[in-house]
Amino acid sequence: MCTKLYTVIVLSFVMLSVANAANPVGGTVEIIDRIQSDGNIVINQPDALTERLKMHKSDLDDDDNESSAAKTTVGYRIQVFSDANSATAKNEAQDKERNILSRFPSLNTYITYNAPSWRLRVGDFRNREEAEEMMKELKNAFPSFSRELIIVRDRINLGL
Repeated sequence: MCTKLYTVIVLSFVMLSVANAANPVGGTVEIIDRIQSDGNIVINQPDALTERLKMHKSDLDDDDNESSAAKTTVGYRIQVFSDANSATAKNEAQDKERNILSRFPSLNTYITYNAPSWRLRVGDFRNREEAEEMMKELKNAFPSFSRELIIVRDRINLGL
């Protein structure tokens, strides 16, 4: 207990010295008001810091904040391509993405790298039925992709 108290006292003097050195006008800036006999430290926190630490309503209620980042939920995507990190895997994923976007420009595409694999997934489907319908369209439009198409559960973006 004595060691803790001694450490607190030393830190208090260091903090006061730093605070006083940072205030060249001559006034003192006291961060720590006092150390109580039970070892508790009373801190004098400036009002400006208190305001900055308060949570804003917009931080707590994302539903009302239209400018917040895209919201996500669990849903489905169609995996079009997955390959271990061969020399051409990234380029192949990008080529397939361009082909799909040329035919389906409103479809969201996602190329990801999760060592050692590159993946191309498409869509943000809330239910499996929507994903199955799109997978049929993709198979008709790109028969060469058919053997790789698979529906996977994933985090999907809402409201895009």
